[in-house]
Amino acid sequence: MGRARAERMGLGVGNARNPGDASSVSRFVRAAYANANYPAKQTEAENVARLFHTLGSVQMVEGCAKVADGRFEKTLFTSGYSAATNTYYANTYDRFEIRAFPFAEFDADDDALKQDRSIFAWNLPAPPRESAKHDHPRHRASHTGKTLLAQQLLERYRYPVLSLDLLKMGLIRSGRTDLTPEDDDALTPYLWGIAKEIVKTAIENSQNLIVEGCCIPFNWRDDFDSDYLGHIEFVCLVMTKRYLEKHGDDISAYGNAIERRLFSTRWTSTSLSRRASATSHHAECTTFGTS
Repeated sequence: MGRARAERMGLGVGNARNPGDASSVSRFVRAAYANANYPAKQTEAENVARLFHTLGSVQMVEGCAKVADGRFEKTLFTSGYSAATNTYYANTYDRFEIRAFPFAEFDADDDALKQDRSIFAWNLPAPPRESAKHDHPRHRASHTGKTLLAQQLLERYRYPVLSLDLLKMGLIRSGRTDLTPEDDDALTPYLWGIAKEIVKTAIENSQNLIVEGCCIPFNWRDDFDSDYLGHIEFVCLVMTKRYLEKHGDDISAYGNAIERRLFSTRWTSTSLSRRASATSHHAECTTFGTS
């Protein structure tokens, strides 16, 4: 090759010389290596993803390790717990999506919870009673069908859609704000401050626009003059407490009807009823919008 210099190609060998067999010790070493070198993350969602990626790098894949009775070892489930939010996260070998189980949403003494094997399929210990009584003051209107309805209106009327959730994540992930997805109280005025000016611009330009999301304050009318208000229709999607108590399974089943949620919560009639009692905005929706 003479004086020619061979440059390094690719991203390097990374795990080279780390043990690669299926033994517990070797897998522990690989997991420790991944955990030590995984870039630090800030938000809970990012850290949950980090946990599952790290453990996924050492999971047992069926067909790789055969035991004495002829069966193959495999990782039945992967799980983690967040002490910050009192939330248990898990997925299974055949169900890849990460499911979130906020312990505060479950009543440890509820017989329905104990009988629902799809929630605690691995005999998890019952959450402490203190957690079951804890209230979350910052719930948003999730799983009501806002995004799906907006998509259907787009397809039928060809009206463009502004998703406040997408706007939120774009601003957060681009570093334009120090807020996180968990900062609900601060996100509403921040996002609405931007969205209301977009709405005004659309009206001034005689353009149709659907704005969809949770971060719209009930006193939104205060930000518009009468010239603008005549062009705006505000619609609230409301699920009554009775509906929530009867259709918990349906709400969970259609949780990914329009978007793939990173964390999908398995709702029960009890948790939905408690959530409705803590976050009921039916009166506000009736007063300020169309339900």
